[in-house]
Amino acid sequence: MNKHIRNLILLFFLVVITVISTMVYRLGFFKDVKLEEISSYTFMLLYKSHVGPYHQILEDLQSVEVWAKKNKIDCEKTFGEFLDNPDQTPVERLRSNVGCIVTEKLVLTADDPVQFKTMEHSSFLLATFEGSPAIGPMKVYPKAMQWAQKNKVEFQQGVIEVYTVEDDNVTTEFFFPIK
Repeated sequence: MNKHIRNLILLFFLVVITVISTMVYRLGFFKDVKLEEISSYTFMLLYKSHVGPYHQILEDLQSVEVWAKKNKIDCEKTFGEFLDNPDQTPVERLRSNVGCIVTEKLVLTADDPVQFKTMEHSSFLLATFEGSPAIGPMKVYPKAMQWAQKNKVEFQQGVIEVYTVEDDNVTTEFFFPIK
């Protein structure tokens, strides 16, 4: 094999390894998941309902953010409430609610394109992860399921993921409601 071709192949593999390593690091694959059981947590949610693949919620989430900004409502923390198990529900029928965590009760009209609800639950497993929310299903959910098995508890449907963006860092809090 020609020396130049061998060097090009080596360079190619070094670039691929560097790119993959950088992506893995930036997404947070090596970051820890902090688990904590909490009690009695209340959410006030401004949201839109979404039906379809969970990875396609962004448009609805952004439309709630735009509506909130237009109506001078703080939308610093956003959320996704995932109502169905993607392993048991066809992807086109997955239900979720997406929007903003708000700090005060809102009164909306029937004409408003968003909805509001207050949700309270007595016990959650809170999993905090400072990596990309995109890898949460691969990193956080298995740890939460191990915790549930170890502690002999079951989760209810309706996991709520709360996203906090500061600069370029995202912290996701996963609230798993305990039965």
